[in-house]
Amino acid sequence: MKIIFPVFLFLFGIVSFAQTAERNNIKSSGQYYFGEATSGNVREAEDRALANLTQQIAVQISSEFSSKKVETIKDYKETVENIVKTYSTATLKNVKTDLIRNESDFNVFRYIEKSEVEKIFLARKENACTLFANAENFKNNGSFGYALKNYYFALVLINSLPENQVIYKSQNLYTVIPDRINSIINALSFACISDKQSGDERIIQFLINGFGLPAAQLEFLFWDGNQQVDVTGRDGKGVLQFFGSGNVLDKLDVWIKYDYYESKEENKEVSELWDLVKRPIFKNQIKVSLEKIVQAVQATQVVPVTQTVPATQTVPATQAGQAAQAIQTAGGEQTAASSQSPQTVTPSKQGTITLAEADTVKKNHFASLKKNSFSLELINRQNCPYLEKIANETLPLLELMKKKNLTELNKFLGTDEFLKKKISDMLKYNSIVFTEENIDGIVSKTTEGWEMRKVEILTNYSTIRKQSKEYLVFDYDTTGNLYDINFGISETSYRNFLSRNSSLQDWDKKQVMIKFVEKYRTAYLDRDTTTLGSLFSDDAVIIVGRVLETRKIKPNEMYSYVPEEQQPKFEQIKFTKDQYIKTQAKLFASRKDIFLGFSTLGISKTNSEANLFGLSMRQHFNSTGYGDEGYLFLLVDFKQVLPRIYVRSWQPQEYNEETLIQLNNFKMNK
Repeated sequence: MKIIFPVFLFLFGIVSFAQTAERNNIKSSGQYYFGEATSGNVREAEDRALANLTQQIAVQISSEFSSKKVETIKDYKETVENIVKTYSTATLKNVKTDLIRNESDFNVFRYIEKSEVEKIFLARKENACTLFANAENFKNNGSFGYALKNYYFALVLINSLPENQVIYKSQNLYTVIPDRINSIINALSFACISDKQSGDERIIQFLINGFGLPAAQLEFLFWDGNQQVDVTGRDGKGVLQFFGSGNVLDKLDVWIKYDYYESKEENKEVSELWDLVKRPIFKNQIKVSLEKIVQAVQATQVVPVTQTVPATQTVPATQAGQAAQAIQTAGGEQTAASSQSPQTVTPSKQGTITLAEADTVKKNHFASLKKNSFSLELINRQNCPYLEKIANETLPLLELMKKKNLTELNKFLGTDEFLKKKISDMLKYNSIVFTEENIDGIVSKTTEGWEMRKVEILTNYSTIRKQSKEYLVFDYDTTGNLYDINFGISETSYRNFLSRNSSLQDWDKKQVMIKFVEKYRTAYLDRDTTTLGSLFSDDAVIIVGRVLETRKIKPNEMYSYVPEEQQPKFEQIKFTKDQYIKTQAKLFASRKDIFLGFSTLGISKTNSEANLFGLSMRQHFNSTGYGDEGYLFLLVDFKQVLPRIYVRSWQPQEYNEETLIQLNNFKMNK
């Protein structure tokens, strides 16, 4: 033992000498950033060495920032150092560590190649360009709120970069993004089309246009007399609900939402940089007169395709109690109303239904019914023989939902425990207000029977100070019996699905996926953990009826997952899903208000697999005290008798297109 110990010390000294020589080479090469620290606690030494490395990067980057044409930032050096530190916490993944143990302490040397730091700045630039590209797409399709959010988040990122220019498709984002934000805000107009008061409640509806087109999606703020409320407008219309002092207003100030302060946590880099970079302020206030009610331009509704006509047509929406202005013939041609068109129907005082038909074209008849608060007109485009039954069942239900009379609702629904719970949760968690008394609904064929879309409502979430224009979609079985109600997707999204419909066969499949998305979103808004549990399980989800069934499958039984270089492994996807559903279950139990929405909703297919579809969604979750954002992908197989979802991938806070899981990552096994 007396011999071995000196040998050990000798060998230890050789290793230490070699380490010191290597460190000196790194320091003198000029190719590395480095930091060194000594402490009796190895973790403290590591942290201090990393801090020294970060400060060295900051010194270098500060000189580059100093040439940037921006306004002077207070405590400039400290600000730059803090910006660089956002890299050290998570982004500096390739930092190497060299540890020397002395007799009484630890010496830690941390270093990284300068080229690796340049890659980090490049990644941030690419992230900003991705957000900008997303914003451009949103702007072009009228989703102005999502566009403003992505523009502003991109601006936060590029303001953390040292260069004077960030060029994307020959455009300097430093100048283009502020111009885009200003152009959207300046293009928006609000026109009051309805102002109704009942007791201390006041509901106002606006038409919202931008660049001469209806705003597909927009978020704005207003002061209700007590607090600032966030409103989501959809499909060219916004709805506000006032109480108390708001009843006496004759004009309204609205602020177009562009910075999305409460959503900054959705993007980790944006969140880290939020208080460190210069964030410009835009003039976003619009004054809206409430004294004049304008005549709303008659909206259009998209008519789903029939079973015999693959083309889709847009026809004017009818007004309750009036004949349809145009009908779609069996040959797919549009015929103006004439002497052969349906006659005006006057509902009886007893509230019974009257049917009118366009000569021999039975599929074009419509039903009109007036009872209590609502008048309901059902436009039939696919030869539904149950309009009378659908109308007489739906109208009293709407009345009971409006009154929030759960006792009478339960009596009306009889033994249907599923609908009792679902409607009760819908009313309980979403504070539903019906905003239209004259309801135009289109009845269409589905794989399960029939649907009636759409009933316009307003939802209200007080603790997150949010109001949102929404739709209810009613589902009926093959004989016209109501069996489900869900929150519908926006008319803009629905219209996009129709316009991309290449064949009737594809439309039938896409319609199934639309119904699924609506059930999925409703499960969040109603806190239905049973539905969500099936969605995020490792079993196949069978899309059928009003509930989602599951079937046990073996790993890779039906498909193979082939990730690209930057995409996660399959095990990582599964782990993320498990963690995610556990988080949601806890949130459901602890949050007063929960809201979930989609900024994108896409369906993709492959040429090689006619029955294989991908459904992708950019999902935004907001609740009392917590919010997140991420990318959801579903792999849907229509080879079976009943459609099945085999893969459900959740990637939180992921924006990089190269890492997002897509349909082409999967191959169905023969």
